[in-house]
Amino acid sequence: MAYLTGKTAFTTGSGRDFGGAVVLKLAAKGAHVIVGDLDNAPAAEVIETIKAATGKVLSIGGSMTRG
Repeated sequence: MAYLTGKTAFTTGSGRDFGGAVVLKLAAKGAHVIVGDLDNAPAAEVIETIKAATGKVLSIGGSMTRG
């Protein structure tokens, strides 16, 4: 059941480990996901996985803490 269909989730640290697992689960549940990470390379792998499965993904690189 895709109970997050129509919802958007913004995640940080999504390119690796726990953050990557969370964003993949959100996408699997139907959410449009925004992947935020300092490193573009590991985030790219997660993004490609989501694109292949759902196609609903956007990537934002860089620090989310600096103004």
